[in-house]
Amino acid sequence: MTESNYLTLPISTEHAHRIDPIEYCQSREPNTIYFDYRMYMLQLDEIFNPDWIDMVNDYIPSPLTHAIAFYRETDSSIHQDYAPPHRTYRYAYNYTIGKSDSTMTWYDTNPPSIHNTQWPGQPVYPVQSLVLPETHLTLVNTSRFHAIHTNTPRWTMSLKTDNTDSWEETIRKHNV
Repeated sequence: MTESNYLTLPISTEHAHRIDPIEYCQSREPNTIYFDYRMYMLQLDEIFNPDWIDMVNDYIPSPLTHAIAFYRETDSSIHQDYAPPHRTYRYAYNYTIGKSDSTMTWYDTNPPSIHNTQWPGQPVYPVQSLVLPETHLTLVNTSRFHAIHTNTPRWTMSLKTDNTDSWEETIRKHNV
């Protein structure tokens, strides 16, 4: 099994946006509101420079299809994004927008839980953490239980593909 739950890619986010993504999101209603959590489903052409999307798609194994912007003021609950048949995101290409001290932490459960997408209902054990950079795309494993821990509000952009390969297969396709 692949040990790492992330891979920082040599893809700069410096020229990613054609408009300010935070201003754009704040000008519309979020798709999801839950306490201090906001989620905005975005089409790629709403936010991103087409040349930047082309450059990313030339590098990654499957083309980007859409993006999700997340705003959070406090820690998230432990969850996983993979729950077939309706939630099939096993990974995402993420970066923060603006400086943030937030840390993404991945967890193991004992016994393993594959059917519950939120707090697994049994003991969890942290296995890896990462301060998500704002300057580069980072491939993150969203099929493993994870949570965000933050002391300051943060925006994160999460780029998605329609690929349903396993995390291990996705890492292999990135030639790691």
